[in-house]
Amino acid sequence: MNADPSHIFVTKPCLPPIEEFIPYLREIWDSSILTNGGPFHQRFEAALGEYLGVEHVNICSSMGRWRS
Repeated sequence: MNADPSHIFVTKPCLPPIEEFIPYLREIWDSSILTNGGPFHQRFEAALGEYLGVEHVNICSSMGRWRS
């Protein structure tokens, strides 16, 4: 990994083996939907709504970069 030396990392994610993700990646590639509104997005919203006991859930993300 070529990390930017100006960044200070205080934690490292605990990730499962990549082999566990391959079936999900194949499903994403097969759907050709790599953004909001895809099958995983819809399933996550439904599962989150059920977990929270609410009828409507809307998730989104913004990958804007903060500048100092």
